[in-house]
Amino acid sequence: MKKFLAVLSSLLCVTLVGCNSGQRPTPDSGDDGTDPTRAKKLIVGVYDGAVGYEFAESIAELYEAYNKDVDVVIKHKKNEYDDGSLISKIAYNEEDMYFGSGNNLLSFVHNGLVAELTDAVREKVYDAEGNYDPINGTKSIEDIMWDEWEAFNMIDGKYYGIPNFSPAGGISYDEDLFEAKGYQVPETYDELITLMNQMVVDKITPFTVCSVQDYIISTAVAFYANYEGKNNFLLNSTYSGTDSNLGKIDYTNAYLLQQQEGRKAYFQFLYDLAHNDDYTTSASKGSQTNLNAQDAFVSSIGGSERIGMIIENSFWEREAKGTIEQLGDLNANWGWGKRNFKYMIAPVNKQTDKKTVFLTYPTSSVFISANSDQIELAKEFMQFSCSRECLAIYTRDSGCLRAFDYEVKAEEYAQMTPYTQSLVDLTRRDDVDFVTMGQGNMIARNIGVAYYRDWTNQSLTTKYGLKTMPFSAFRAYSDLTVEDYFAGCARHMSADTYKTYYDKVYGD
Repeated sequence: MKKFLAVLSSLLCVTLVGCNSGQRPTPDSGDDGTDPTRAKKLIVGVYDGAVGYEFAESIAELYEAYNKDVDVVIKHKKNEYDDGSLISKIAYNEEDMYFGSGNNLLSFVHNGLVAELTDAVREKVYDAEGNYDPINGTKSIEDIMWDEWEAFNMIDGKYYGIPNFSPAGGISYDEDLFEAKGYQVPETYDELITLMNQMVVDKITPFTVCSVQDYIISTAVAFYANYEGKNNFLLNSTYSGTDSNLGKIDYTNAYLLQQQEGRKAYFQFLYDLAHNDDYTTSASKGSQTNLNAQDAFVSSIGGSERIGMIIENSFWEREAKGTIEQLGDLNANWGWGKRNFKYMIAPVNKQTDKKTVFLTYPTSSVFISANSDQIELAKEFMQFSCSRECLAIYTRDSGCLRAFDYEVKAEEYAQMTPYTQSLVDLTRRDDVDFVTMGQGNMIARNIGVAYYRDWTNQSLTTKYGLKTMPFSAFRAYSDLTVEDYFAGCARHMSADTYKTYYDKVYGD
């Protein structure tokens, strides 16, 4: 029985009509770094963002050793492969498949831009240990995929994608600093407050954060998930089940989930950061980007303001690799893989009978262009990339988990940074539930980002008459309390407001 479960995320729906028309160009050969001696060429586009592209080159090398007739060409770009740009270009591109950037799969499908993958996802091509074995396989991609990711990549009962990377929002910390100062990793929110206060006494700034609103919310919501536990938090995705405090939840009364107490844990953390200047760096109070926050965190070891923790998604270390390597030029002990950064489960005061929740996000998919003339070959490469060895390579090279059950062997684990190892360690714990913010309910999937933001991020407080996300609201209004904001959420997503969304999807 898989322990990985899914919950709630945004879906950016872009509607374009007729963008699957046109002809694909014929790829060049021989003069672009490809191998003209191989009979076939597969062109794979990799979004070169947070997790990089090196994992794809490593997997391609293994596949070429397996299938010597194929030359796998890895093309890596950022802006061009962003979902918002790709949706208008994919029909004209030469790439056969993509390791994508976002969660816009529904729009790609509705516009006929991607191939159906159901047969490949359900074909038994792995042995019991997860090795690629298309002849005698006993497991499929669907078998090893984390629970509820099926919904994220499935539309009308058919698969059009599989998970790419699954980052985790939350806290990361400098374990070397913690050990030097004798700090204990907090397990409750009270312990986190005690830790932050002690850091202030020790002239250490507890946190640096990205002040971009959606970004800090996507990471801080881990407090909400861990407080509620798997069952209750999962209801935000499925709209089907029983909340331990609110009772039966279904599509007719899902707005009641705005009253889940875990929201207060999430708001309280943001409130405390907003109201105590000593808890965050001065840059965190301005317009600091996530990249600036990463640089500040890793560079503080050699600066005047030491920083203990960062609120970030788990791909942050890979994203900051260039800065870390530059620090290594100054001091070998500060270089890549030398620092003991670790991931921290969001500490909350909660009931002891609930498992710890590790919250991840379905941020991107792997998909195949509908206009590819190599669809079957692309399916095989996709299957190969989900073998146990390739999944471990992906984690080693990207610093991120993929949403599959797979073993990381000792020699592979040794090649990972201490931070990536800390993520892998969590997958081995029986007391941890992996909860992925998914796309389970049809209201969220059909309406998209506007509904997601109303549901998770923004409260309309009648006290101020403003629609404002929590961190900025607490910073702007000194007398706005957590209880005020919590009550505002229920008012904003009231029964009547929810019904307008419900009727858009299920009304006549």
